[in-house]
Amino acid sequence: MKPFADTLAVVTATVNPTRASRCFESWSGKADRHLPVYVVWSDLETLEAEVPQETLVARVHTGTQAILDAFAPGVTILQHQGGGVVPAFAKGVAAAFADGAEAVVCLHDDVLIEQPGWDLGVQNALDRGMRFGGFGGATRLGSASLYVEPFDPMQLARGGFVSNLRDAEAHGARSRVAVKCVCFDGFCQIGTKDWFGTAWQALVDLGIQHHLYDGLLGCLAARAGAQLGWMIPVACHHFGGATAVGSQAYQAWAKTQHAEGDQGFWLEAHRRGAEEFKDQLPLELGRFR
Repeated sequence: MKPFADTLAVVTATVNPTRASRCFESWSGKADRHLPVYVVWSDLETLEAEVPQETLVARVHTGTQAILDAFAPGVTILQHQGGGVVPAFAKGVAAAFADGAEAVVCLHDDVLIEQPGWDLGVQNALDRGMRFGGFGGATRLGSASLYVEPFDPMQLARGGFVSNLRDAEAHGARSRVAVKCVCFDGFCQIGTKDWFGTAWQALVDLGIQHHLYDGLLGCLAARAGAQLGWMIPVACHHFGGATAVGSQAYQAWAKTQHAEGDQGFWLEAHRRGAEEFKDQLPLELGRFR
């Protein structure tokens, strides 16, 4: 197998590439090598049917010159119908692997990378055998009462969060060295083709549109034998809420899909996750080597 430095790709999903352009530029501007990037775009206000790739690129180019300036010729723009974050990432990940990637870094469009050569840390971890990772991770997922007491979505809360985010202490603890974790915050998910190639589609098949998918990817990794992943301490900032939840267009779309809108997605993701992953939950470091 080639070193992952030669087969690593970045995937993102966005409903507003113009707003996200500053973050997009940081990914390439701070990288040591050129990385192919797959931008899965949901234009919830105007796109109603598949359009030719050249038309799609022209639309993004008109509004966001910075995207193509930053990534050309390595940017691939994919159209996604609807606002579901999970199906959008599934589409981008499938395209990246089909084009020859052996590992992908899935980033929310509101992640600003601040560390020069950030990709070298990812590539080094992959070359050393990491199959699962992210820039912010948790050492446990789910409470001991999950299958003992009546179900409460908050029983699926994570704990022991660690990162090197700009405001790491506001979310948990800071670490500037890699830390073993059982799952990773949705803003950054890293996986190798051998299990990540089916993981996102598995969540689509489970009916997950948004929410808790980061924890459920941890469950899928454990089920696939990927087991513990590594929090890679890349210095970055996650603005939060912009990928979908903070978008009025997304909120409006969600109400067309579920009677309770995005809150309905949140409740269903937790309920379905708890039902599907009884063989894995709760996840905690002590269960793995």
